[in-house]
Amino acid sequence: MKVNKLNKVNIAIALTAALSMHACSSARHTTAPLPEPEGAPDYRPALFGGSPVQERPRAIVYRTSKPCADLVPVQVSADGTALISYPAPSDLNPALSAPVELPGGWWLDRRGVGTASVFTTYTYAQYSAMKQAPSPADILAHIDPQAHITAMYALPVSATEAAANPDICNKYIADGFRDCEKMRTFAH
Repeated sequence: MKVNKLNKVNIAIALTAALSMHACSSARHTTAPLPEPEGAPDYRPALFGGSPVQERPRAIVYRTSKPCADLVPVQVSADGTALISYPAPSDLNPALSAPVELPGGWWLDRRGVGTASVFTTYTYAQYSAMKQAPSPADILAHIDPQAHITAMYALPVSATEAAANPDICNKYIADGFRDCEKMRTFAH
């Protein structure tokens, strides 16, 4: 019996597919995840780049140019003309979103304040009561030009740990933010 070139290719493809399916199905039943070593740091590999990434965000403390604890922060472009990020009203809970007051005019962020943050004239109570978020143009029109971050530090503890025990933040403040990262901020 004579086997032509096309039949050989078809047989090779069929064998490869069968072996692949067998390898996948058998691996599913025999491979178990490796246990984490005791005391391993809380890191997971990055999907791209192969470097580890920290799972939990670090605690952020900041000072402002005027009282802003009840004002909703948003993220804007460096020139302040474009809205980058803003919350939905349902994302906010006035009791849980407002920052925690710390000594010396410092605040512990609980809302995601960052280097591109500015404050709106909307209070947490007003904003969370809205049925839908204002348009980006309306939000930009409600940015308080007098309210901005004057200093900001990322602490070497997670935001969750700091919120559960603000005294951790107080120790870093009292120690002059040793082992903390000073973050560059800009006024808009």
